[in-house]
Amino acid sequence: MSDNALPLGCWPTPVQQVPGHPGLCLKREDLSGLGFGGNKVRAVDAIVTAMRRRSADVLVTGGRRDSNWAALAAIGARAAGSACHLVLDPDDGPMPTVVALALAAGAHVHRAASAGAGAVNPAIADLAAALRAGGDRPFAVPRAGACTEAVWGYATIADELAAHLASLGRAEVWVPAGSGTTAAGLCLGLARAGLDRVRVVAVAVQTTSDEMRAKVEVQIAAAATAELRDLASGRLDVLEPDAGDPSALDRLLATSGVLVDPVFGLPVWRTLAGRLVDRRVRHPTVLVAGGGLPAAIENARHSQLPDAAEVRA
Repeated sequence: MSDNALPLGCWPTPVQQVPGHPGLCLKREDLSGLGFGGNKVRAVDAIVTAMRRRSADVLVTGGRRDSNWAALAAIGARAAGSACHLVLDPDDGPMPTVVALALAAGAHVHRAASAGAGAVNPAIADLAAALRAGGDRPFAVPRAGACTEAVWGYATIADELAAHLASLGRAEVWVPAGSGTTAAGLCLGLARAGLDRVRVVAVAVQTTSDEMRAKVEVQIAAAATAELRDLASGRLDVLEPDAGDPSALDRLLATSGVLVDPVFGLPVWRTLAGRLVDRRVRHPTVLVAGGGLPAAIENARHSQLPDAAEVRA
């Protein structure tokens, strides 16, 4: 691995006021610098730093076949002078953009026996053991980057927001939650900064709110002392996505100018947009715009195109 200790991302990312919504700001994690950007750049940077400390030379991780995490991990590993192996969910469909980007970054891509963490994480561990037996120095990271290093990487979002949030008093930070790692980092970062009147609102994606709360609390417990853990867990709210108001979502997306990941980003944007219309958001809010550019582009490309008559009209 290269001795270059420069951070992989461009921080701090900006905080942007959303026109027409005086109490709403965006934390523009999509502008974080590495590759196509996104909040996961913070996890990649923290993991690469840990690899340097341990003299590891191969990053082994994985995720969904359309995982932004996997592509950014490959790009970050290459920038740090490390090799990268990715274990992805099996899928016989067309190659997603993120897989093509990972391959272009020099990653070795493997397919798990079945989809989900129950198959991908053991495959990551087995692959790391095989690489170690062959003389490499692997650093194994669970599916989607759900590890303690990543939790503390995401805590830096709260560090950058501290002065802004302190000026607001009572406030909320909204974030999509898939693995729950970003939410865990935000809770710990806010607790560390002493921002007792700020809550993290995590919108659970592809799981129930109870399951997501358990995921977040496990990661908080693994990363923090008992005292900080109690302070962090007490500031977490977990919601399941609302159907929302399509017109409200369209207005919010149009005025923000942000491209949103349709899988993980869109549910939190839709839920927040609907609650803004219903006036259920009672405090100043920061929405973490987490990125997901490849998925947003693929979603747009696969949308139904109008026929020639509709275009002429």
